[in-house]
Amino acid sequence: MAAQVGFRKESHEFRKLLEEPVEAYEITCKGVPVRQSFELVGPGLGLRYLLDGRPDFFSIAEIAKGLQQPCMSDLDKALAVYRFSTRYSYVMSMGFGGYEASKFLNCHGYAFCWGQSDFQHLLYEAMGLRVRAPHLKGHSSVEVLLDGRWCTMDAFTRNLHPSPDLSHLATGADLQNHPELINAVFPPETATKLASYWSKAGAGTDSYEPWQDSRAMLLNLRRNERLRLDLDRRDLWCLAPSEPMDYTNGVWSWEPTLDEAHLSSEIERSENIEVTTSGLAAIGAAEIEWRIQCPYPLVDGELSFVFDRPASAQVSVSRNGRRTWSRLPVIDSDSARWHLGEEHLSVRKVPSGAEPASLEHGAVHELFIRAAWSKAVLTQMAVRFEIQAHGRSLPRMNEGVNRWSLIGGGQGTTAIHSYTVHPGLSVSNSSPLEGESISIQAEVCNWGNAPARDVQVPFLLQGTSVMLGETRLEHIPEGGSATASIDWITKAVGDRPEQNRAGEFRYVETSIEVMISGDSEENDEYSTIATTRFTVRPRPFPRIARSTIYVGRTDDSIIVRAALSNMPDECITGGSHVYISDTPLSAKMSLWAGHPEKAGSKLGDDCSLIGILPAEFAVAEWKLPVSDLPETLDLWLEVKCGEEVSEGERRILLEINDS
Repeated sequence: MAAQVGFRKESHEFRKLLEEPVEAYEITCKGVPVRQSFELVGPGLGLRYLLDGRPDFFSIAEIAKGLQQPCMSDLDKALAVYRFSTRYSYVMSMGFGGYEASKFLNCHGYAFCWGQSDFQHLLYEAMGLRVRAPHLKGHSSVEVLLDGRWCTMDAFTRNLHPSPDLSHLATGADLQNHPELINAVFPPETATKLASYWSKAGAGTDSYEPWQDSRAMLLNLRRNERLRLDLDRRDLWCLAPSEPMDYTNGVWSWEPTLDEAHLSSEIERSENIEVTTSGLAAIGAAEIEWRIQCPYPLVDGELSFVFDRPASAQVSVSRNGRRTWSRLPVIDSDSARWHLGEEHLSVRKVPSGAEPASLEHGAVHELFIRAAWSKAVLTQMAVRFEIQAHGRSLPRMNEGVNRWSLIGGGQGTTAIHSYTVHPGLSVSNSSPLEGESISIQAEVCNWGNAPARDVQVPFLLQGTSVMLGETRLEHIPEGGSATASIDWITKAVGDRPEQNRAGEFRYVETSIEVMISGDSEENDEYSTIATTRFTVRPRPFPRIARSTIYVGRTDDSIIVRAALSNMPDECITGGSHVYISDTPLSAKMSLWAGHPEKAGSKLGDDCSLIGILPAEFAVAEWKLPVSDLPETLDLWLEVKCGEEVSEGERRILLEINDS
């Protein structure tokens, strides 16, 4: 045996049997868990699973319940919905208006503007607010009635603007009549699109009411029916052909016990079938029908039968509620296996002409399977479908204590969590700002019977060829280890494949995984690849312009207001907005007569704007007595931002007027 090098790994599996309608349990991860999967094994009725501290995406009502706080004003409620939607809703993927309103959160993860605005609309209503969906040119949006004004609060485009006098939120009419408000916050290409959307909108615009239901994730599992979600699988095509493969794949499978309970309660119907000790026996010409119901799109599948003797089985499948059937090839054998592909499975969109009523209350992806045979006993039946889901369908466990709740309508469900940790891999900062330097260290072990020399250890972004750094270990003794490390200037990078048909959309998350690989062989204790996960937070980007500064006058005072927005450039590209991090922006604003660098004089007190969340703004105000001011003066605004902002953007000087 020669030298064998690799990284230590620990694979874990945690099982929990549901003994009560609501079961709470904990999983402690001693390291950053990777290669995670979560599996539910039936029976179970109305199953839901929650990770402590994560919103309950089961229904819009449950989300609203989690957002409600005592003594909230209407504005507080509206902002809570907007913040939730910008944090948990992405853009530019499946989920047109034909999809049930919260399914894109649970299944796809994000939607086009139609699906997202409808979801946001219904969530506002669940919070007790009046809301409307204006008909715009090329875009679906929302307006909320606050203090008698129809204010735009569009999480899809991150469209939250101040009114022209900076005293309220902007209305659709404000955006129509004052496109400069949009120009002040967004880059030119994006601003042009947004201004076009609102060019024909305004107060009194016709609106529509969304109809989608909000029960996306009630899971019903029969005995031995299983749902498995694998966080890192991205090996099937996506629902929308213009999208990257940026979802999680899983498996929906069922191998029922062919007994009396199966025949009486787990099938749709049967004819001329008798239960025996070995399975389902045909009495003459037998026929049986099963129904598969899955909340996730069925992408690819397999059906298999085993008989006690050679049999000729006629099998058909229906993907449209028995209206039409596709016949599978006849196989004369004691075992048969059929592939179920796109021609058998409806996965891309709601069938044309579908009525809203057909999508109510947990609409699922459904498939009927009908089989007929004679003179044989069906001893085994199994179906297995690749399903297409989004990462949010599987709440990610983190290092430390993870508290779960499994909710179901009965007993007997089993939850299985599987994950791997690499205890020898660590980072010096698990949540750095972009541009900060962090150290990444990995312990490389040699379990062979000879020393290892000149071991190359590259540090890569997982799933890419992007090299973060590379180091060489000159010598690792037999049975010993050595530490490979690099320093990396962090960059905000998404954790999803950087590829789609147009090649124009950015990633939607800032979490990244680092891969460390070496040439060797794997076994149960060591692997050639170790992974960890940390979050690079994009730095906030302060945006302020002359159009978001208001100067007004009363009989005895001059009023100056200035709006500062936090809208990072990195979050917008090609007119398509993506995930915005939680990095807030803080700043101190001061008003000057004359130029601050040319012996100007400060007017009034400094205004501190603390914790401006991404895709939001804050307003500073000065009320200056006319009696204290000269007849003419030059006004300047100075903005000093905190250290979380890039160094070149920490001080902004802006001329307000020159008279």
